[in-house]
Amino acid sequence: MLRARSAIPPVGHESFYSMNETRPRTLPLTAIDPDRRWSLHQDLTQSPDGQFLARVKTYGILRPPLVQQLDQHRYQLVCGSLRLKALELLDRRETTCLVLAPSLSFSQLLDIVARDQADRGLLTPIEAARLILMSRENTTDDAELWHRVTGVANRGHLMRLPHLLKLEPHLREQIHRGVISARTGLLLTSLASDDRLFLGELFEQLEINDNKQQRVIDWVRIIATTENRSFRELFTDRYGYCVALDSSANRPQIVQRLLQDLQRHSHPRLSRAQREFEERLTALHLPHHCRVTPGTSFESDRVTLSVDLPSLDRLEALWPSLQSLLHP
Repeated sequence: MLRARSAIPPVGHESFYSMNETRPRTLPLTAIDPDRRWSLHQDLTQSPDGQFLARVKTYGILRPPLVQQLDQHRYQLVCGSLRLKALELLDRRETTCLVLAPSLSFSQLLDIVARDQADRGLLTPIEAARLILMSRENTTDDAELWHRVTGVANRGHLMRLPHLLKLEPHLREQIHRGVISARTGLLLTSLASDDRLFLGELFEQLEINDNKQQRVIDWVRIIATTENRSFRELFTDRYGYCVALDSSANRPQIVQRLLQDLQRHSHPRLSRAQREFEERLTALHLPHHCRVTPGTSFESDRVTLSVDLPSLDRLEALWPSLQSLLHP
C-alpha cells in the first residue's frame, strides 16, 4: 500500500548537471511557462500553505525548479510548480532554475520528474498514478522506475493505480494525504459517486485504517444492495451514532461498534454462528492458556485447540497424559 512518504536515498541535483551539462541560471518568472503537463500533482488542488511560504520567504527556494528551454527567451516548467507559485505569491520577480538540455527524450524527462519528486520520499499513490499514466500514454513502460520511486514491487497493483485518477478531487486529495489507502481507493472506483464521497467523509471523520476501510466497503455494499438504499440513507437511519461526532467522541470504540453491526447485518447467519460458538465456548470454562479457533466462516464443525505452555520441558512432562487423550 502506498501511503505517507518515507525516506529513500536522495538524488542530488549534481546528477542532473553531469547528465545534461547544465548549470543553475537565474530567470525572470515571466519567462517560465507554468503549464503543469509534467507535474505529478496535476490531479491535485495544491497551493503553498503559510508554513511553506514562510520557509521560502526566510530561506528562499532550496530545490531549484527544473525547466527546459523552448526558445531564446522562453522556458517550459518541468518540476517545481508549487515552488514557482510560492515565489509569485511573495512578489518575487526571478529565481534560480536548473535548465535542462532541449535534446532530452520524453523518457529521460520523465525519469528526472520522478526522481525530483522522489527526492522528498516515496511517491504517494496519486503521484504514482500520474507517473504511470504519463509513461503508458507515451509507450514508456518503465516498471523499474515505478518500483524505484514508489517502493511497490507488485506490477499488477501499479498498473491499476491510474484508475484512482477517475475519483473525485476530494477523494484524490484524501488518498494523497494518506487518509484513504490506495487499495481502498481502487475499491471506491466501483461505487456510485455519492456513495464513495460519503464513505470518504466517514473514513476521515472516524479515522478508520486501511483494512477496516475495506471491510466497511464490502459489508455496507451488501446491506445497501439488499435493501436498495444509498449509503448515506443507510447510515442516517441505522448507524446515526457514527455520522455526526463531536470532539469528545471515542472514535476507536465507535468504529468497533460499527464493524460489529455491519458484520451482523450483512452476514446474519455467520453472526449467529459466531454468537453460538462464543456461548458454548464460555460454558466450557477453559483455562486462560487454552484457545479454541473455529473453522473458516464456520463452514465445518472442525475446531482447533491451542494450549500455551511455559516451556518445552513442561510439554515433555505432560506429553504422556496428553497422548492418552489424543489417541483414545
